[in-house]
Amino acid sequence: MAVEFQHGGANIQPVPVGTRCLLWAVAALDVMAVVWMLRMGDWLDTANPVLSIVTLGGHHWIVFGLALVGFLLLAVLAPATHGFMRASRLQRIVLPVAGLVSVVALAGLLSIVAVVVGLVALTAVLLGARPTRIDVFRRR
Repeated sequence: MAVEFQHGGANIQPVPVGTRCLLWAVAALDVMAVVWMLRMGDWLDTANPVLSIVTLGGHHWIVFGLALVGFLLLAVLAPATHGFMRASRLQRIVLPVAGLVSVVALAGLLSIVAVVVGLVALTAVLLGARPTRIDVFRRR
């Protein structure tokens, strides 16, 4: 059940805990992407076709700009929403926009992570990796 607050005519509602955690994680990943693109963007563009996926096909300045804009939006909204705890109607419109800009900036990195996780899962299934059962109560 959503608890609504009235503050200066604004309809303020709490932000779900899961959304709050995702917004903080995306803000941290945005900072990481900005630093990576500044320090290693040229190298990621040209080193390897697989690594250029992180820069969305060799466009590290676009990734840098998107990550910076996403972070700046989230940085402005964090104190205004009391750490993404509650948001007004306008803030509930801008928060998803900031998250979307950030996710687009991180899309290349997320796709590589998804492929690696998929390959590890496929390898575990194909090699028959199963959790081992340790019977601690068995008599010797």
